[in-house]
Amino acid sequence: MCSEEILRLVTDINKVCKKLDYKWNINSGGCCFVSRVIAEGLERLKIKYKLVLYYYSDMTDDCASEVRRSIKERNVHTFPNGDDTGSHYAIYIPKIKAFLNKSNRYSKEYYRQMFVSRVNFSDLEWIYNTGSWNDVYDTRYNNPIRKRLNSIFNKYEKEFNRNKLGDEML
Repeated sequence: MCSEEILRLVTDINKVCKKLDYKWNINSGGCCFVSRVIAEGLERLKIKYKLVLYYYSDMTDDCASEVRRSIKERNVHTFPNGDDTGSHYAIYIPKIKAFLNKSNRYSKEYYRQMFVSRVNFSDLEWIYNTGSWNDVYDTRYNNPIRKRLNSIFNKYEKEFNRNKLGDEML
């Protein structure tokens, strides 16, 4: 996908995430689930991304490789898992320098951002399934949220395949 198509996708996803947060409080306990669904869609479209963890501890940015190792090794006793799952989860697309489901609640004044590369949607699913989350978010909304976000990714996947087919015919 070209940068313009990715930017349109990001805009569409962010609009939906904003509505979902207003309606179902996805950024109060469901942001990891949302990031997991977004990550899966990006992987289907072969778009590279990074996980963004918002936290307020004394860890430094160079701890990202340790965090990735802890995720890959499925260590439930270290950040970002167990009782210390962080404050917010978002996705970052380096190619266009854009965030998906970034929340303005977590200002840089109080929260740090850690960019973790080389994680995938199954890693996020594991974090979500084993983490401790804010009870404000109601997990019964997971399926409608997944369907809504997947409908956007399906639209772009069809468009991308149609454009690809047209390019091959030239």
